[in-house]
Amino acid sequence: MRGFLLPISGLLILLLLTPPMSRYMAQRPSSSRIGSVPHYQVLRYAALDHRPLVGAYYMLKALNYFGGQTLAGSPDKIDYLGIYQAIEAALRLDPYNMDAYYFSQAILVWDLREIKLANSILEYGMRHRTWDPFLPFSAGFNYSYFLEDYKLAAHYYNRGAKISGSSLMTSLTSRFLYENGQTKLAIIYLQTLLPQLTNEALRQSSQRRLEALQAIDCIESALKQYQKVHGAELVPGDLDDLVSSGLLSSLPDDPYGGRFFLDEKGRVRTTSNLATHKRSRQ
Repeated sequence: MRGFLLPISGLLILLLLTPPMSRYMAQRPSSSRIGSVPHYQVLRYAALDHRPLVGAYYMLKALNYFGGQTLAGSPDKIDYLGIYQAIEAALRLDPYNMDAYYFSQAILVWDLREIKLANSILEYGMRHRTWDPFLPFSAGFNYSYFLEDYKLAAHYYNRGAKISGSSLMTSLTSRFLYENGQTKLAIIYLQTLLPQLTNEALRQSSQRRLEALQAIDCIESALKQYQKVHGAELVPGDLDDLVSSGLLSSLPDDPYGGRFFLDEKGRVRTTSNLATHKRSRQ
């Protein structure tokens, strides 16, 4: 009996609040009329079997409001708290609502720089949309681009790569392991992945990246030997010093066509940036 009364009480609360809130919203300036969003638990009880529909309503409301304010040229007057409440309500009612994840990435990440909050939403989505590579890909992007946490970035790119088999996420995983100074781990990752790849183009791309990382690992090993002799804080002025000192017979080739060099922190880099097309040294 109690379980039956809870949805009814939630619906009554929602109905009682609607008229005064509607009058209040009508008196507010148009720049702040996204409206009040009831707590998602109240909405869950009130919506019953119509949760996805109610969630879609609040998501559409947020999208229309944001679009209207943007077109009106009033971005400084946008009610971001109201937008977040609408997104949260939409996802709590329907965790499969993809528009909410797209929108949270656009608003929370780029407009508000609330990266951790956006990542928590993505984590929530990954528990439900287990087949969707967009969510781990977005989390990987957030951790790498905004938070510079390359370990977690590689973790999420790897998670997305396993779901989709995407060559993009596969390459990003190995690249961010490399960026985090874990070249050997990136090599192990690719060596483990290669036998599982059935697409020939993907195999060739991964093989090329593996060879590039192996070349970097070779140079890094010689660099460590150089520092054992000359001091841990000393780095050669040029990679050719590793050849002239006898630690390398020659500098390995970059399979992407780039040239290996030492950056200002003494790390081995390549002008190709481990990409198929050549890039000039920054």
